[in-house]
Amino acid sequence: TYFGTLEDPPNYYDLTVSYGVEIQAYDTNGAYVATLIGEVQVESAPQFDEAPYVSEPLLTPQFLPATGGPVTISAEASDNRSISTVFATVALPGGGSTEVPLQPISSSRYEGTFTVPANPGPLAAEYVVEIAAQDDIGQETRVSAGAITVEPPPALNAGQLRIWPATPSFGSVRFGRVGRRLIVIRNAPRRNGAPVEATARIVGAPAFSMPGAPPEGIHFLLRPGETRAFLVEFRPTAAGQQATSVEIVRDDGAQPGLAVGISGWGIPGRAPGRGDAGQRPHHRRHARRMPSPSSMR
Repeated sequence: TYFGTLEDPPNYYDLTVSYGVEIQAYDTNGAYVATLIGEVQVESAPQFDEAPYVSEPLLTPQFLPATGGPVTISAEASDNRSISTVFATVALPGGGSTEVPLQPISSSRYEGTFTVPANPGPLAAEYVVEIAAQDDIGQETRVSAGAITVEPPPALNAGQLRIWPATPSFGSVRFGRVGRRLIVIRNAPRRNGAPVEATARIVGAPAFSMPGAPPEGIHFLLRPGETRAFLVEFRPTAAGQQATSVEIVRDDGAQPGLAVGISGWGIPGRAPGRGDAGQRPHHRRHARRMPSPSSMR
C-alpha cells in the first residue's frame, strides 16, 4: 500500500477549480501503468459583492377614479456586477399579491404597467407597491414605492346640484363701488336622495370675492331639496370687462367641472351723488330677484 499528500493551492477565481489525480507505477524492469483515480475540486473564493441599489420609485398616476386604469411603475436599479431581474410586488386590497415585471428602458431605469381593476366597493381601495431588484448571484434589494388609491364610485342616490342664475352679470360698476350678486345652489330632490357636501370657491380674479370665505372656499352641506345662497362681490380694479367663475367641487367627486361664469364691467371714476350708500351698481337694470326654491325644480 502506497500513500501520499497533495497540497492544493488556494483558488482566487470566481469559478471552481478541478484537479484530476492519476496514479503511475513502474516496476524494476521498466514496465509502466497509469490509472485516473478521481478528481479534487477547490471552491471559488467567496464573492465580495454588495446588493443592488434601487432608488427613485414612481407610480404614475397614484390616484385613480372608481373605474381604475393602467398605472406605470418605474425605478432606478444598478449593481456593481449586473442586474438579473427587476419586478414590483403589488399587495391587493382583499389580500394576496401579484408581481409585475419591470423591463429596462435605459441603462438603469426599469418600467412596467399594472392595470388596476375598477373599485365596486363603498370605500377607497389601496394597492401597496414594493419594487425589488436582484443581481446575478441572487442578492436582492426591496424599496417601497407607495400606494395606488382607487376612489369608490359615487353613491347611486347622490343628489344633483343645480346653480342659478346660469351666467350672473354685475353689469357696470364704477371704481370704488361694490357690485353684489347672489348665486343660489340647490340639491335637486331625488328618490331616496342623500345629502351632498361640496365647496364653493372663486377661481382667481382678485376683483371678485365671496365675503368671509377662506382661501380654500366655503364648504357646505345640502340635504335633498335644500337651497343655499352665496354672496359674490365685484370690486373693479381695471377698466373694461372682467370675468371669472365660481367652482363647485363635490366631496364625492360627482358632477366634475360644475361651475358658473360671472362677469362685470369696470368704469373709471366715481358717480356724482351722496357717496356709496348701499354700494349698489349704477345700472339697476342688471339687478335680479332672489329665486324661489320652486323655480329651480
